[in-house]
Amino acid sequence: MKKKPTNKFISYLAKFHLVTFLVFVSAGVIAGLLLLGSVLNSAYSATAPEDGGSLNTTFDEATIRELDRFETSANNSGDQGLSSGRINPFSD
Repeated sequence: MKKKPTNKFISYLAKFHLVTFLVFVSAGVIAGLLLLGSVLNSAYSATAPEDGGSLNTTFDEATIRELDRFETSANNSGDQGLSSGRINPFSD
């Protein structure tokens, strides 16, 4: 015969231990999601510009020269100089 617990709290845990566990886990997950949402929201609002305009960014001259060296597909010669035996799957 099973012994019944004498303490009311232990008796409650014996009956509803799964429900209590699920309530605590659900509360923890909800609290974690709310904290994560508030952290992400505060991080976004800290970096957003105040006037709603664009952010002021600067490039150094070396970066601008490197970007100007790139060619578009319109003025590209089409000769990419592939090694022998390989084909270019992107050429027409």
